[in-house]
Amino acid sequence: MAKISFSGSSSFNLHVSVTYPFVGGLLLCAAVTLNAWYKGKRTHLAKALYDIIEVDRRNLNYSLSIIAGLLLATGIGLEKYGYGFNGDTYLFESRETFNSGLDLLGWLFAGLCVGLGTKLACGDEISDGVCGISRYNKRSMFTIGAALASGLIFGTIRDNFPFFVEQNSYDFSYDFSFNTDWLGSSSDWPVHFALICTAVLVAILVISNPSRNELRDIFVHIGIGFLFGWGLLISGITRRSTNLAFFILGESWDPALGVTLGTATLGCLITFWLLLTKARGPYAGDSFDEFKDPNVFDLKTLLGAIIFGIGWSTGGLSPSVALSLFPYYIPQALLMFIPSLIVGQLVGNHINKKWQHPPGIQLSVDNEKHIQLV
Repeated sequence: MAKISFSGSSSFNLHVSVTYPFVGGLLLCAAVTLNAWYKGKRTHLAKALYDIIEVDRRNLNYSLSIIAGLLLATGIGLEKYGYGFNGDTYLFESRETFNSGLDLLGWLFAGLCVGLGTKLACGDEISDGVCGISRYNKRSMFTIGAALASGLIFGTIRDNFPFFVEQNSYDFSYDFSFNTDWLGSSSDWPVHFALICTAVLVAILVISNPSRNELRDIFVHIGIGFLFGWGLLISGITRRSTNLAFFILGESWDPALGVTLGTATLGCLITFWLLLTKARGPYAGDSFDEFKDPNVFDLKTLLGAIIFGIGWSTGGLSPSVALSLFPYYIPQALLMFIPSLIVGQLVGNHINKKWQHPPGIQLSVDNEKHIQLV
């Protein structure tokens, strides 16, 4: 039976699949910990995107700053190392590789599921996986467990019974061509686009006439986003093929995604314990209230986690990865995945408002660490 293939894919390499993800996971741990220490913020890139869409003034500067830092990291990374899959670079895969293996409907479906899942489950792989599990939050454990299980099942089924697969060699990127001679070579214009996006975000933040403390917060959060972006890059999980290989059980299974998130989570077990038990409060914030998560794992959360896992294993992109890559992979990331992710978030927010007291079975995790049917 035909398998889902990705042009330019390489054979499994244990050293590459473990060493770089381990280092990248440590950088993610550092970024997440700094975010918590400085302002008491839980790193949640899906929420940052939604705050921008809703123009939430309470969190707008923070959200724009984190994303600006992400784009700065990937812009510098691409400028220095360029594209490549089997060459001398590890950080980026070629556009051909990134764009392969998924048709238009698949891209839209993946983004919709990821956006809807983050809203229904109230989290993503970083906010629940790294920030939640590292604090022994039972809801986060069940949420990430359900997301990974559904992703592994759906990804493996899709590999053996392909759907959402390109029916021919047609590549959307070939049609998305325009004159970029004034920007330099074809590999230069995405870098310039990313850096321009970063400059625009910073300009918006500065023009908003922030106070001295707010200006300091902006540049600190840009730095945190920059560190977070390099964690994503070095770990290799900015490459779709790496993430998709994690969700396909078989001989070519790649543990990079699991090693990255596992390393970040284990590191945060120590840093969050020190931070939340020894520190009186955030350095420049009021409290650590964002880390007081509910321990209720209801039917809506379960459905959200499953839907998120399905979208994650279909597109190979999570919100944090998509936001760091959107200037480089057009139109797939910028014009297909992210818009459908936003639509999914809007739909999920509408469902959340309607589902205040959902009917039927609810799973609740009580203080005795028992799962109950309510």
